[in-house]
Amino acid sequence: MMSRIVAVLLGLAAVLSANGAIAQTVLRFNNFVPRTSFIFSGILAPWAERVERATDGRVKIEFTTKSLGAPPAQFDLVQNGVADLALSVAGYTPDRIKLTQAAELPFTGDSSEAISVALWRVHEKYFAAANEFKGVKLLGMFTSVPSHIYTLKGPIKTLDDLKGLKLRVAGPVPLAVAKGLGATPVGAPGSKAMEMLNAGIIDGTLFSHDGVVDFGLEHTIRHVTTVPKGLFNTVFYIAINPASWDRLSKEDQKAILSVSGEALARDIGKVYDQFAQKALQMMKDAGVTVTPASPDIIAKVEKIAGPLRENWIAAAKEARNVDGKAALQMLEEEIAKYSN
Repeated sequence: MMSRIVAVLLGLAAVLSANGAIAQTVLRFNNFVPRTSFIFSGILAPWAERVERATDGRVKIEFTTKSLGAPPAQFDLVQNGVADLALSVAGYTPDRIKLTQAAELPFTGDSSEAISVALWRVHEKYFAAANEFKGVKLLGMFTSVPSHIYTLKGPIKTLDDLKGLKLRVAGPVPLAVAKGLGATPVGAPGSKAMEMLNAGIIDGTLFSHDGVVDFGLEHTIRHVTTVPKGLFNTVFYIAINPASWDRLSKEDQKAILSVSGEALARDIGKVYDQFAQKALQMMKDAGVTVTPASPDIIAKVEKIAGPLRENWIAAAKEARNVDGKAALQMLEEEIAKYSN
């Protein structure tokens, strides 16, 4: 009798195990950043683990070993079902995603956590209805820490030092800032920065502290000119293919949303802020000279920022029928409130 009971229990365990294996959904996340980078190890991998825990292991995210497309193609890869999920930069497709540029404007703030949470709240109230992410399901957004000026030669002490300087940029706001400062902007993703610096194509880059370390530039870049609250911030987002999303149970969708949206913005922003401080120290340890921007450079950025703000407000209304002035005011208030 005992042997029959044991046999039944073993059989039941095998059935449950088999059903558990069948029940697990594996989502393919297209990854275009190095696995050694902070973006992957500090952001993407931990979020994937949170998703698996939240769904009690029913949903597992697997990352591609190499990207299935160029960085600007991430939206299309998800929309077309080539990948279930992907991370992308809003500035890679500025004609498609305009509204998040509000968080990219100069002097937005020093904290990724504060800006990311504020941006998500503004998105929910003002931007979501414009449906800029049509074709994919948006799971979350977050921003980098502020960007500064990183150069091979320097330090950058005056506006004259920036004239004609070839600086890598990505997106319309960084391009406008570089131009306004008298530099020559060269459009390219951050992953190309090292190659371009070594080839003499660029003299430096507009980047955030984490980006410099993430792409191994701390031993190449010699100078950083820092701007309080930054020249701009970079907006990232994570999206899932709608069909992939619909295949999940309502229970698992709810569980994934519990670690996405504002929770994702808060958790990632906090980690981002911590890593930025570590990255700055790593640059200093590598011999990079840190120079605060001079008053004339800051004044020039302020002059650049004014028209950028007005242009964004006008574009939000004309292109997306969004009250840009109210949205921008809410963004600033939420950042200030969250930071205090």
